[in-house]
Amino acid sequence: MREHDYWREQGKTYKRVFEGFSGEEAGFYRQQEAAILAAAPPARSVLEVGCGFGRITRRMLDSFDIEEYVAFDISEEQVRHTRELCPEAMVFTSSIEQNTDQRCFDLVLAVEVLLHVPPERIGAVMEKLLSLSDNGNILTVDQWPPPPGPYKRSETDLGTISQQRVPFNWYHDYEALWGLLGVPEAALRIIPISDRQVMCVVTGEKS
Repeated sequence: MREHDYWREQGKTYKRVFEGFSGEEAGFYRQQEAAILAAAPPARSVLEVGCGFGRITRRMLDSFDIEEYVAFDISEEQVRHTRELCPEAMVFTSSIEQNTDQRCFDLVLAVEVLLHVPPERIGAVMEKLLSLSDNGNILTVDQWPPPPGPYKRSETDLGTISQQRVPFNWYHDYEALWGLLGVPEAALRIIPISDRQVMCVVTGEKS
């Protein structure tokens, strides 16, 4: 998958790039982290999909009484950083599609992950997140709404329209996609983090 190759390459330098952020950009990520911690449902076990270099992993472990924290990323370099930063977590290299571990967790977390999934696979990936949640608790953070275009428009595997402006980054209509996957309106919260990102919190979707 071309996007996997792209993000493996990006993963070699992303931690260093992120650590160079300052001012408004650094403040944005502090705001994002605070929003995630405020909205995360209580969980004894957490699966983090696309953990990057462990930024959110460390904040979650420091903030909550989590007995089991499992995380993976497609970048070996990012996984190495997360293992160093969060030795108490079980961290390995994988993508959501390649992950064969069928265990379910109290919370499935994916921060800035779904935006990198192509339209033809986004529904299937979101459905897999649901399958890995023991009680239906999922928290995702992604870019939405799209700023003024122009965009390339593509149909998703669930029939919605996604928009793309730069390579390997898509604006998906997450509210519509979760609804098409059977998540009741009452079980879904869409929380704006800024004018460029939203957090989707699915709670108790499974009976």
